[in-house]
Amino acid sequence: MEYQYELYQKSSKTRRYSIDLDSVHSAVTDQQAENLNEDLFRRKEDDEAVMELRKRLLGRQHNKNLAFEPTKSVDRQIEDQDNLQQDLIQNMSKLVGSLKQGAVAFQSALDEDKQVLGAAEIGIQVASQGLMDVSGKLRKYDKSKLSYLFYITVFIFMILGLVLTFIIVQLFPAL
Repeated sequence: MEYQYELYQKSSKTRRYSIDLDSVHSAVTDQQAENLNEDLFRRKEDDEAVMELRKRLLGRQHNKNLAFEPTKSVDRQIEDQDNLQQDLIQNMSKLVGSLKQGAVAFQSALDEDKQVLGAAEIGIQVASQGLMDVSGKLRKYDKSKLSYLFYITVFIFMILGLVLTFIIVQLFPAL
């Protein structure tokens, strides 16, 4: 809205109200004329919209300058005001109803998201507990099976394997 207002201000500052027909640069092309016509049409529509808003805001009062319009009686004016108030009440009740429906829909979406997050939290807790159990079992296995005795036996088998390989190579050099 602010952007459109700024554009309107710029266009009103740079708007030319007269055309110098003797100037070479002031020749209006067909495209420019079409743009001017569209701009005037838009302004007329905007003016009509503003007038409608004014009428509505002022309680649909008619112009007092018109001499041929008869003055309304007090009862008629009160009835018009009551009708206007009833219209406003209906519009506001529709607005409140739609706001309530939106709030209910938003609340139900939040409840569904809460349920999904609760299920995800439970799943993460179960997976975490399973990982902790596996980690504890691996530590027990590491401490029970891979003690110093295991390392000593592996070292002895490696030395015996090297000695056996050396003996086989010395006995059968031609192979």
